[in-house]
Parts: sequence; structure tokens; C-alpha cells
Amino acid sequence: FDQIIHAGDRLHDHVHSPLHHVTPALAEEEERLIASPIDEASNDNSKDADEVSAKDSDSVREIMHIQDLEAYIYERYLHIDDQWKNRYATTVSTTLLNADASTDEEDEKLRLHRIRQCAKTDATSIFQLILENAEDLPVNNSTTSAPTLTKDQFQQSIQTLAKKVQYSTILPLATSMLLVGSSVGVISPIMPFLADKLDLTTTLYGIVVSSFALSKMLGNVPSAILVERHGRKPYLVHSLWAVGLGVAGMGLATDWMQLSVCRMIIGLGVASLTTASTLTVADS
Repeated sequence: FDQIIHAGDRLHDHVHSPLHHVTPALAEEEERLIASPIDEASNDNSKDADEVSAKDSDSVREIMHIQDLEAYIYERYLHIDDQWKNRYATTVSTTLLNADASTDEEDEKLRLHRIRQCAKTDATSIFQLILENAEDLPVNNSTTSAPTLTKDQFQQSIQTLAKKVQYSTILPLATSMLLVGSSVGVISPIMPFLADKLDLTTTLYGIVVSSFALSKMLGNVPSAILVERHGRKPYLVHSLWAVGLGVAGMGLATDWMQLSVCRMIIGLGVASLTTASTLTVADS
């Protein structure tokens, strides 16, 4: 809450703008675009906060506006975008070596405008969700004035949201995990019969059984990286295909090597599924 308030104050009071790295003209224009709605909201809804600020400039406001949340999200998005921009700074500088200054400024203006629009959209959705779960809203949260939140209301709303269970997300994931666990678990009782049919030695049987755990262990970290990079849903689907193909392949295997490969495919599928499912639940 305090970080959100400080972000709003930085843009409102122009103490520390996140646009210090761009040209003065562009910074002035972007600050005007962002600070103007904060100025309007402050004139209408934050007289008490201004009086407190006049008494103690270092004190933290106890009232949060949607513009404060927008400023906070904007700073976070800008920081993330700058990190990606710096990571590929060499490629960008080589590509734009012959570009003129006006083109660079226009590109920077478009980038900041895009980030601000994303921050505004997300802030509106998040603030509305917090308002819906906040109790004892003050009287000034009506249709004629901009809604506000106190620190206690903000904390209570976040705690309420954290306790909610999204069954629309949990139930499909739980069903998938149950079916995959059943398909993988049912293989264990029939493994001795497969070993006897294929005349596997004790060593080869141990290799076949342990290949699943080995591939799952080795696939956990890469799966987490890929799921973070490409999203949850593709790996929720692809992992089920991998498990299905691995189980079907075991029924068609004719030697211990084919069995081991199929078991490793199943292990990789389970690693992707558990990682994508866990992160999906964490996101919700």
C-alpha cells in the first residue's frame, strides 16, 4: 500500500519521475498525460490528505486513488520494459545506428504511451476487483466521485481475495492431475508382467523403472523456464499429449530400450504438467 501511495506522490508532486531517462520534452509530455488525472482526482477527493501532507511532508497518505495504482503499475511495467530493452541494447543500437534523433524520440513516445495504456487498463481492473471485495466503503465512493480506498480496506480486500478459491480453474487442473496420476500409477502393477514377457534382467528392469523418475527430475527446471517464457496453457495441453503417447508406446514396446524411452517421455510430460498446473494455481 505504501509503495503504491509513494508512486502516486512521485508523479503528482514531480519529485522523482520515472521518465528521467528520456528527453525533457518527452518527459514533460508524458508527465502531463499521467499527472493530469491525478491532479483532478486530488482536487476532488484528497483535501484531507493534502492537509496531512502540509503538516508533515514525510507522512504517508492513508487514502489510495486509482491513479496511485496506475502510477505504481506504470513504474513496474516501465522497469520491466527497460530491463528487456537493456538486455538487447547491443542489437537495438546496431539496428538503429543510422536512425535520426526524431525517429528515436517518436519510438520512445510510442513505447511510453503503450506502457501507460497497459498500466491504465490493468489498474482499472485491479482497482475495481479490490473495491468489490472491500467492506465498509466510505460515503464518497459514489458514482459522482472517484472511488478511494483506505489502508485497512486495501489490506482486508487483498486478504479476502487471497482466501477465495477459483473452482473454474482448480477443478479442471485437479481432474487432469487425477487422470494422469491414474494412468501413470496403473503401470506399476503391470511392470513385472512386462519384464517377464520381455525377459528383462534385474538390472534392465531397474533401468526401465528409474527412467521415469530420472526424466522427471531433469525436466523440472527446463519446464519451469519454458512455462514462464511461453505461458501455462500450451504446456498444460502438450504435457497431456506426451503422457498419452508415452503410455500408448509402452503397450507397443518390444524391448527394454523402447520401454525406457516411453517412460522418459511420460516423465517429461508429468514434469511439464505439474509445473504448469502449479504456476496456474499460483497465478489465480
